[in-house]
Amino acid sequence: MYLRFIPPQTYLPEGLQETILHDKRVVAGITIQVHASASYGVLWFHGIEDGVTKIASLEGHGRPGWFRPTSKKDTFVVGLENRVCLVTITPSESVHVKQLYEIPGVDIPRIMMNDGCISPNNDIICDKITGFKDANFDVSKKLAYTRVISGKDASITTLFDHEVCANGNGFVTINEELHLVHVETASQSIKAVSLSQITEPGSEKRSFTLINFKDHSWFDQFAPGIWHEALLPDGICCWKSGQCNRIAVAVFDYRHDALRDGQVIQFAIDSKGSVLIDAIYSIPASPRVTHPAIVQRADGIFELWATTADEGLLDKISHLEVNKSNIGGCFSIPLLEYQPLHGSGAPDAYQILSDP
Repeated sequence: MYLRFIPPQTYLPEGLQETILHDKRVVAGITIQVHASASYGVLWFHGIEDGVTKIASLEGHGRPGWFRPTSKKDTFVVGLENRVCLVTITPSESVHVKQLYEIPGVDIPRIMMNDGCISPNNDIICDKITGFKDANFDVSKKLAYTRVISGKDASITTLFDHEVCANGNGFVTINEELHLVHVETASQSIKAVSLSQITEPGSEKRSFTLINFKDHSWFDQFAPGIWHEALLPDGICCWKSGQCNRIAVAVFDYRHDALRDGQVIQFAIDSKGSVLIDAIYSIPASPRVTHPAIVQRADGIFELWATTADEGLLDKISHLEVNKSNIGGCFSIPLLEYQPLHGSGAPDAYQILSDP
């Protein structure tokens, strides 16, 4: 993959996606926090055609864990700490924040929202599926979880419990039914659960492991010797090419004994749910990859983009005499082999049914 630009805040960029701001196509993301002890983060927007980057500071509002566009122009739904909010960026670039929902009983700042998505079911189009993480990454206590907030009555239900770092979410079709795919970083796994089970009141949430990053055989089938212990799945994006689902998974390599290349691993999922690796993208000298996204160029070609993070790596490798300029950068590569692309079935935007 090739370096496109360095986001304005490189400590922890995440949530990458294509969207529209002020009538211009942009690649947008969040920076969860601007430095290690910061209590706030930012939204940022990079023009696809003009290359201009704009920043929307969330100082005073908290750390963003995820965001999505909405049906309202220049307004985004954002997970902030334990709240779901609407964030509007005006043409003068001032920022207005309105709270939609609050998740009670969250141990802030240790526990915070880390990823989220919008349900594609029209009956519950307002529902948010929101994952939380434990900032201490305590694998023994498993204090994190994933919640669903109903847009019908604002009720809150638990989808997954006893997690450490709930992460990327997306939708794929398996056995002719839409499924949520959900990353749990610490267990190095991606689970799947049918959308019907998520949305049916009182239904038992029967998930299954779709991808196990601890299983050497997944990787040996693609190329022997590429598996390593630091394959921590982070953000994901999903799309369809022909009849095949594809998932691109960012790998957050936590090691700091050397400056390694980063990885985005692409999986093909057939209509029955069988999974194979069909591509591994290398990101030069930036190993902490956080989130991929599909972005369409002006000439119609789709590209795979990915953000990477510092999150303490620069301090850890300060003694190494290597070029560290790519750390925290945003990268891309054309997806020429998998054109044309089709949507996953998820909505383009959160539907605002009434002003809060």
